[in-house]
Amino acid sequence: MASPHPKPDALKAQKGTLRPSRKLEPSMKPAVLESFEMAPDDLPEKGQQEWNRVMQQLQPLKVLTPADLSILKSYCQHVATMDIASSKLRTEGYTTTITNKGGGSYETKSPWVGIYNEASDRAAKLGQQFGFTPSSRTRIVVPTPEKKEDGFSQFD
Repeated sequence: MASPHPKPDALKAQKGTLRPSRKLEPSMKPAVLESFEMAPDDLPEKGQQEWNRVMQQLQPLKVLTPADLSILKSYCQHVATMDIASSKLRTEGYTTTITNKGGGSYETKSPWVGIYNEASDRAAKLGQQFGFTPSSRTRIVVPTPEKKEDGFSQFD
């Protein structure tokens, strides 16, 4: 069964499995970010910290494009939301008491549990796009810089 995510032709060529009949249509090749982008001001502090951490990892690899920044911002916002929800759960607890119209009360799961879980799920899904999980890193191909022949490479 074919994968829903086709392998890039460059990867097939590198592995020696590229066949002319199976070449993909020319794909989009957006410009790569050449410099470190500062964290957006509207991200919470934890989101800005995550932005800077991720940019330090990805920018030198030359895999980020300007089109990726909004998705990266969303990822960082979800990480910040997880931090806020985690803090609320530590201070307020995982349950809350609800009083109904009849005057009776009962304990139920805190809304912060759902907020944390949803932010965690979305951060994980977005993080996979950038290779932030061990399994997603195996599917991402990073171009390697070409070595210049200097006459001494045979001795490496």
